[in-house]
Amino acid sequence: MKPFSKSLLGLLLCCIAISATAQNNPVKPAQFAGLPQTIQVNKAILAEALNNQSGRLVQIDFGNGLKFKGTVTSNVQRYANLQIIIIQSIDNPNQVLQISMITHPDHTIRYSGRIINPQASDGYELKSNAGMYELVKFETDRVLQDCHF
Repeated sequence: MKPFSKSLLGLLLCCIAISATAQNNPVKPAQFAGLPQTIQVNKAILAEALNNQSGRLVQIDFGNGLKFKGTVTSNVQRYANLQIIIIQSIDNPNQVLQISMITHPDHTIRYSGRIINPQASDGYELKSNAGMYELVKFETDRVLQDCHF
């Protein structure tokens, strides 16, 4: 019985060692390290961004040093009340800006969106705060799940 338990223990240790080395968590760079945690955004900037057509080169200045320069890859009106624009960064092709405009039945408008790069550790999410909009920094690993097998 002892040789069997020693073999089983050896096999268990090998499995643990292999699984420990298989879990590599590469450190992702922070794209927005020098920028503030929160940036106030004017609604007019969001509305103007949604007026751009696919293929157009745009530069959006959100203020506080955050400028997004890219090409509109998609601008679609999904439903009568939903418009979505996606802009791919020229400076970093993995970085994408997405802005959505939702028009409610009472004709009020709500914006949402993100600046995200799956290869970076941070991004910005567009949030509404007391009728004002702001880009709030977030950690991408809390939003994006790694799907590698």
